[in-house]
Amino acid sequence: MSTSLSYPSSTMPETPDRKGPSESRPAPATPDETRRGRIAARLCGPSIPSTLDSLGLRLDVRGPVGGDGAGNVDQAPEWIGDIQRFRGEALWEEGMRPQFQSAGGALLDPDPHDLVAYHLLLRSRPDDAIIACARVAPLEALPDSRVRAWDPALAAGLLVAHGCDERDVLEPARLVVAPRWRATGRLGLILVLTIASLGRALGRRMLWFTPGTRQNQHRIMLLVGWRICEEFGRQDAPAIADTLCVMVGGPYTTSVSFEPAVAGLTEVVDSMLRSGDEPGERRAT
Repeated sequence: MSTSLSYPSSTMPETPDRKGPSESRPAPATPDETRRGRIAARLCGPSIPSTLDSLGLRLDVRGPVGGDGAGNVDQAPEWIGDIQRFRGEALWEEGMRPQFQSAGGALLDPDPHDLVAYHLLLRSRPDDAIIACARVAPLEALPDSRVRAWDPALAAGLLVAHGCDERDVLEPARLVVAPRWRATGRLGLILVLTIASLGRALGRRMLWFTPGTRQNQHRIMLLVGWRICEEFGRQDAPAIADTLCVMVGGPYTTSVSFEPAVAGLTEVVDSMLRSGDEPGERRAT
């Protein structure tokens, strides 16, 4: 999961909570919970939907379009292109990552995984512009999972340790926030909590992902109670000017400080998923 956001490190816990693979309930309170509670109150407010509304934003959840994970689909809908253009512009970042600009000058982040994934979008009112997004793919739909590609044996071991098979797992990626919205890290945190809510709504048990570390994306995951898999080490990703790690968590292993926000948002996400009948149909608050 690469990113284009930063989170002030002074508000983040120094070490993650350690959780066993068999946990299926929210994590118990720790000495960090008071601090986490203050962060949750400040960044999430009484509820995430109300906080988004106060910011002039809304949540949009899109289901998988289809295809085979390799980009083969009869015709991708226009909104997939909108997401890829948004990511391209945000990740290009005034030329810091030149690979997101085509020879013709277009800013674009095409990725075949987009077609088989759920997409969590934050849109501004009233122009409906995308200002933040995250992609969340069912592991069984990915022919080339980023975590499995990192180290197939270690990835297989994670599944065994958590008592999961691939149909229990979601692989989030491409968590991107527009530059003007990055200062507090609020939208990055909201997207991470929405990923947990999506996992609950889909009945999944495990999340694994490859966040960046140079701009503190991994610290958002530590904050909500997920952990770094140190056995995977670190991997430089010069194409996106970042260093990646592997992390694992679960829809129900979020810190107790964020449990009310996740529980409330799960009802919203579940309702949005049930409201549409066609793959990729728009489902928005």
